[in-house]
Amino acid sequence: MSSRKKRPFAAAVSVAGATAVLLLGAVPAAIASKPPPRPVVLAMNSCKSLGGTWTKSSSTCTISTTVSLTTSLSIPSGTTLLIGSSGFLTVAKNVTLSNAGTVSNQGHVEIAGTIANSSTVTNGAGAPFVVEATGTLTNAPGGTIANNGSLESTGTWTNASGDVINNNAGAVLYNGGTFTNDGSVDSHGQIHNGGTLANNSGATITIRSGGGLLVDFSTGTITNRGTIDSFGTVSNDNGATLDNYGTLTEEANAPALGNSGSVLNEASGTIANATLFSNAGTGVLTNSGTFSNNSGGSLANGATVTNNAGATITNAALLRNEDPGTFGNNGTITNNSGGTLQNDQGATLSSAGTITNNTGGTINNAGEIDSSGTIGNSGTLGNNIPASLINNTGTVMNGGTLTNHGTFSSTLAAGAFVTNTGTFDNFGTVSNDGSCSTQNGFVCGFTSRGTITNESGASFNTSTYLETENTFINSGSVTETSGGFFLNQYSNALAYPGHLTNDGTITVGFGASFSGNSVNVITNGSDATITVNSGGNFGGPGNFFNSGTINNNSGGFLDFSAAADVINQTGGIITSSGSFELDGTLDNSNTVTIKTGGTLTITHAADFHGTINNDAGASIDNSGSVDNSGDVENSGTITDECEATFTTEAVGTYNGNAVVANGCPGGQSQIDCQSQGGTFALLGTTGQLWSCTHWFNNSPTAAPTLQADCLADILAAGFSKGSFGPVTSDITQGTSYCTETG
Repeated sequence: MSSRKKRPFAAAVSVAGATAVLLLGAVPAAIASKPPPRPVVLAMNSCKSLGGTWTKSSSTCTISTTVSLTTSLSIPSGTTLLIGSSGFLTVAKNVTLSNAGTVSNQGHVEIAGTIANSSTVTNGAGAPFVVEATGTLTNAPGGTIANNGSLESTGTWTNASGDVINNNAGAVLYNGGTFTNDGSVDSHGQIHNGGTLANNSGATITIRSGGGLLVDFSTGTITNRGTIDSFGTVSNDNGATLDNYGTLTEEANAPALGNSGSVLNEASGTIANATLFSNAGTGVLTNSGTFSNNSGGSLANGATVTNNAGATITNAALLRNEDPGTFGNNGTITNNSGGTLQNDQGATLSSAGTITNNTGGTINNAGEIDSSGTIGNSGTLGNNIPASLINNTGTVMNGGTLTNHGTFSSTLAAGAFVTNTGTFDNFGTVSNDGSCSTQNGFVCGFTSRGTITNESGASFNTSTYLETENTFINSGSVTETSGGFFLNQYSNALAYPGHLTNDGTITVGFGASFSGNSVNVITNGSDATITVNSGGNFGGPGNFFNSGTINNNSGGFLDFSAAADVINQTGGIITSSGSFELDGTLDNSNTVTIKTGGTLTITHAADFHGTINNDAGASIDNSGSVDNSGDVENSGTITDECEATFTTEAVGTYNGNAVVANGCPGGQSQIDCQSQGGTFALLGTTGQLWSCTHWFNNSPTAAPTLQADCLADILAAGFSKGSFGPVTSDITQGTSYCTETG
């Protein structure tokens, strides 16, 4: 009996409807229970079994037809699998194509299984290389993938540490599945992500200029823990997320990074931008790490930016919040020399953190800035148009130039300050309000050791503590309302007195006060007006020069301390219907009018070179010295108290009611006591007024004279009854008292 060989087992691929043998061998008895056969190694015979053409000199297998690989295939080092322009290779699910040589695709590759590359894969221009949802593309250690066509994956894709993917000019790399990069991706072409892209620590993705593009589609998420370096264009679409834990760099002259999705810069993340970073539409930029907008850069927000607590944004270029953008800061924004922070009309910048504008930096606001944190300005801060608003409930420290054309509103609670050591130029409205008072002014308030200019037509309103220790020039209006305390103070820090010049209007309202301290100078110009309303107080121990108008209305207080000098110059008019307390000096060269119901109290000295009008129902109470070389028109009451003098010089005139001399209590009584040999002593203004000791009652008129003196003094002191005594029958008396009893 002749023997016959067993029929061979054919592990096959489909080649254009035919069958190509890949592996010969006997059929095992229980094939279903055996492990899958070992991969076929690509060589001349297996190439022919694929329906390919083998080139011996280069060890190249060229496929020019449609091939479905259903058995794993291994490409050894030095061997090339070339899919020609008419070739179509599919790798079935659960099948692995392992490459240690070269895979070159010029046709079409579809992967439902696995490609494991540890050498070189090249995808030609215009050629599709597709990894399906069930497929895996692994660029293992030693692997390089060069894409010149379309490399698409909806499956799983990994690029190992040290490995390289080159996405060349004109090529498209698309991920709709999962792409994990631990190596290097260098792209002169386009990268489209609609799935999950993880760029791990130590890995790099570089987007090159001249066509390099990274697009994160609405379904995409990019998580970067390594480095993304872009010289090209980056686009993060609506619904997409770019989550950065590593370093994201937008290089100078790169076209742009456009975000209408979500960019998250985590606490460990760094974004360095030197081009246009546009956050628009539905875009959200959330910074919890470090964002540097470097020279040449532009961070333009028309959507939402949030800078979290502990995070920093540093700007040396243009940071622009556009209409209708919202920019929230709970961390730190630092605007350096050459940098511009611009908040456009219709945009809002809200800050509970710190904004620092360094020397050479510029902040331009045409929208709204709401700050409950700290704004520090050493550069230029402009509140630029009438509609602009800076609303401060925190601290503003200006050591540079602050120019306001809009509204600068501060509502200051304890611990909140506006401090000016530079130049504050107001063309708009400043409102300084809050819960500060004269008692806690050094706990909070508006303090200036620089220059404040309130321009013509501008308004400066305060209802809390406002201290100026240098120069305050008002050509507009200053209005103090209840709680306002305006202090023109000597600066110990500058060793310089405060100078306040008013060429506009100052109004001191009910419950408010305005005080010029020590050697400070307050000048009220020729066309200027100071008005003190009922319940308001204007004065202090400073030096006051008036060439304009001071109106003290009924219920108001002009209160000049002992060290004060009030110089009413030519053209100056002081009109008072309230209380005018002069404990310092008054040098009047023009007109002072005390209206009906008004009072002027002089306790020191007054020189009248001009005109004093004391209207009917008004009073001047003098307990100092008045020298009149001008004109006094008295229709009211002028009273000289004890030891006061009122002298009208030869060149002066006095018309109207005579000066009433109250004299000193006990004046005549002292004379009469001493004429009787006694010793006189003033004792007080109530009760016992004076005493006469050891006087001689040796004439019939001695006791009656002293009794009459006592009654006159009791009446002069405002009382109606009393007595002088005791008086005994002895000639030499003991001590007798003049006593009021009501």
